[in-house]
Amino acid sequence: MKKTAYIIVHGFCGTPKDIMNIKKYLIKKGIKSKDIFTPCLKGHGIKGKCRKGTTYQDIIDGLNVYINKKCEIYNKRILIGYSMGGLISLMVTREAQINDLILLNAPMRVWTFRGFAWTIIKRNFNQKIHHLRVILSSFTYSKIMTSIELHKLQKNVREHLKMITANTYIVQSKKDYVARPSSAKEIFNNITSERKEIMWIDNATHFLPEESCIEEVIDKALEWVNESKKKESLVV
Repeated sequence: MKKTAYIIVHGFCGTPKDIMNIKKYLIKKGIKSKDIFTPCLKGHGIKGKCRKGTTYQDIIDGLNVYINKKCEIYNKRILIGYSMGGLISLMVTREAQINDLILLNAPMRVWTFRGFAWTIIKRNFNQKIHHLRVILSSFTYSKIMTSIELHKLQKNVREHLKMITANTYIVQSKKDYVARPSSAKEIFNNITSERKEIMWIDNATHFLPEESCIEEVIDKALEWVNESKKKESLVV
């Protein structure tokens, strides 16, 4: 009997609480809680903070160990990576033997602070001010050094993209004021997966797990994944 593991990875200076809406919806869809994994990335654990001295490679290594240990009995692994968690997910796909990859606003490219601030003003600043505070506090607590590690991670992912062969479903918000929407195209154009697709979200910000459309996003992503299962079965 085939067993499927669902691994959901949070973002930069975040915690597993940030992606709990996704886990709750998967359970609502009938997926057992024991088959859903929400690891806390190394150096993370307190909202808005990253442990000083944690490198992007530490995070990658930690997630690889976690997945291969916790999901050992599963013969299919679906990895859902949100924000920086999407970049980390791209880096662990091969070693963690991921079958299907779902990326939510993975920031291959980020706004400059000037562009970021202007986008905030243009895109309903009042409703998103708490998100701005979270982002700014992240840079304060990380003392900039973690931001440098994020930049190094982006560079490393860019060099790694051609090695990605897993089925990849890329979700990108058009009103994302953290990750540039061009991030989705860069990933799509450079991975070598035979099955890959971009889903564009018109009226959502970077914080997809908190958006009202997240259930629809997950539905479409899993529908796409299940379609890939059918195609794989036909090949076999």
